[in-house]
Formats: sequence, structure tokens, C-alpha cells
Amino acid sequence: MSAHSEPAKRLDGQHPIAEKGADASVTQDLLQSVLEQTDAASRGDDALDPQQRLALDGVVRRYRGQPFSLDPIATEMVRAMLTTEFRDRPEWADAWEAVSGHVAQTLWEDQVSRDRLDALWLRLSEG
Repeated sequence: MSAHSEPAKRLDGQHPIAEKGADASVTQDLLQSVLEQTDAASRGDDALDPQQRLALDGVVRRYRGQPFSLDPIATEMVRAMLTTEFRDRPEWADAWEAVSGHVAQTLWEDQVSRDRLDALWLRLSEG
């Protein structure tokens, strides 16, 4: 298992985004954002902004034909969907990879969320 699939924590157990002084609810807010985007996008709605769509297209190009998996596909899909969240908050840049991995792991562990990501992956990779 790669480092991207492990929830990132410091030795003291704190999430790395906390080092940036961010509110404790940041990860939950990002998780909710990905859930909403995934739900809308898996139904075919154009819920993704152009930068997110471009990032997801890159994931599809790299992994087309591969079965849906936590790492690297789900993790990179989450990272792509969070591009605007982190673009708008440059102070979070150092934590982007760790937080994306944590959010992907959380979504992977929830069957409904995993199914939505899988459906989105299938729709994107067929297109």
C-alpha cells in the first residue's frame, strides 16, 4: 500500500492541515465537498469546474482500462476534485496530498461513497 492510501498524521496524531492553523472541520468540509461533487458528477450533471474536469481527464488518461482501486485511482480522483478547494487556499498547498489521501481513504471505507466514485470512474473512463 502506498503512502497516499494511508491517512496522514504527524507523530503527535494531529492531521497535517492542523499545522497550517486551519479549523478542525476542514477535512470534514473537504469530504463533504467531494461527496457532493461525486454525487452530481456520477449522475451526469456538469458539477465539475473546467480545472477539475481537466484534472480528472488526466487521471483517466493515466489509468484508463484499469479497475477502480483506492490507490492510485480513487486517491487521484479525489485530488482532482479538490483542485479548486486548494487553488483557492494556497496556505493549504503543503497539506493537499495528505488531506486528499485521507479523504479518499474515508470515502473508500464507506460503501455508498465508494460506489459513487466507482460509477464516476466508469462514466469518465468510457467517455
